[in-house]
Amino acid sequence: MFTTPRLHPVGRAAGALIRVLARSGDEIVRDGRRLDPQMRALLTVAERVAPTKDRQVARARVDIGRSVMVGPPVPPGVHTSERDLPGPAGPIRVRFHRAATTAPGAPAICFLHGGGWAVGDLDSHDPPCRVLAQDTGAVVMAVDYRLAPEHPYPAAIDDCVAAYAWLAGHSGELGLDATRLAIMGTRPAATWRR
Repeated sequence: MFTTPRLHPVGRAAGALIRVLARSGDEIVRDGRRLDPQMRALLTVAERVAPTKDRQVARARVDIGRSVMVGPPVPPGVHTSERDLPGPAGPIRVRFHRAATTAPGAPAICFLHGGGWAVGDLDSHDPPCRVLAQDTGAVVMAVDYRLAPEHPYPAAIDDCVAAYAWLAGHSGELGLDATRLAIMGTRPAATWRR
């Protein structure tokens, strides 16, 4: 079983800074929707720490891995396991997240991590997958698809389609409800909150 370590001390300090910044600054409203103050603060800190303009892919991969340290602590009681699925160009690694309270016949979510098809992996998006499993009661299957530029388009898409098709075809043996399957994903970096 895979477990995520406790929040790194740098992450705790960054979290405290984000909470302070969330209490100050201008409100951002677009199309009648208000951006959460903590998200606004998180995006401000992230842009100052790791600017996205003119950033190389290798640097972006390091930065997204570090972004895990900034998020809130992961919920306890979420069990994980990994396996390889057959893919169009070889095995596709996936990680399953299941809350201890997840009932048999639960729905499932095929989770595609953010990163513009070029950055991110199972570890960079492990915390939001755990939160998602805990809060929804669904089993979350995170997909570690091939990344560009090493694997040009449509490699990542092909892996994601194959992973979802596998999930749909094997939901019964996994104890999932095949009529309640979803696909979702995130934007790059730690753009999630509990």
